[in-house]
Amino acid sequence: MWERIKLFLSGKLTVDDMSSALESSNPAEFELAVELGTASMDTMEGRETRLRMSRIADVMKSNAKSNIDSKSWENVAFNLSFTGGNRVARSYNR
Repeated sequence: MWERIKLFLSGKLTVDDMSSALESSNPAEFELAVELGTASMDTMEGRETRLRMSRIADVMKSNAKSNIDSKSWENVAFNLSFTGGNRVARSYNR
């Protein structure tokens, strides 16, 4: 997943390709890939990347086909844009 995200950020993957990849992915996997991928970045670059991915998760929330998927993407968007306070304990329903 992180490889696709890097391709998307570099402009080598189209919005449509990224969208179709995310539609078939698990929101928690997306969140984990972003968190692990940005861990080695400097602070500002990692924060900027997480915010960009948060906006994408927010769009996925709007396009979700079920309430459960919508809530899961909403939690991912919140966690990736985290600036303080309490984070959502889990990003998906089990």
